[in-house]
Amino acid sequence: ANSGFVNTRETTLNSTKMWYDLQGVKTEFQDAAGVKTSNYDNFSSSNGSIKSIFKTCQAFVLIALLASVILLILLVAFFFDRLRNKLVFAAGMTVTPLFVVV
Repeated sequence: ANSGFVNTRETTLNSTKMWYDLQGVKTEFQDAAGVKTSNYDNFSSSNGSIKSIFKTCQAFVLIALLASVILLILLVAFFFDRLRNKLVFAAGMTVTPLFVVV
């Protein structure tokens, strides 16, 4: 009697898993026999182009940080410009009548 159910079995033939971090990449292989092998490759020793890409990204980040610091300094310098002008004007207007009187 066929009840409509079929027996099935799931088998992994080959699989590859990769984990990335800032130092390199870990690759884990599993073959059809179930044997797992793991390998870790450093970015700095595996390929010079990857290291140059990281250095280029680092340069752009440093340029952006430097530009933001310069803009922050300019913002702080010009933010109090109105207050400084009012103080200079007030001091000038109090000293001017004294010179006129004397």
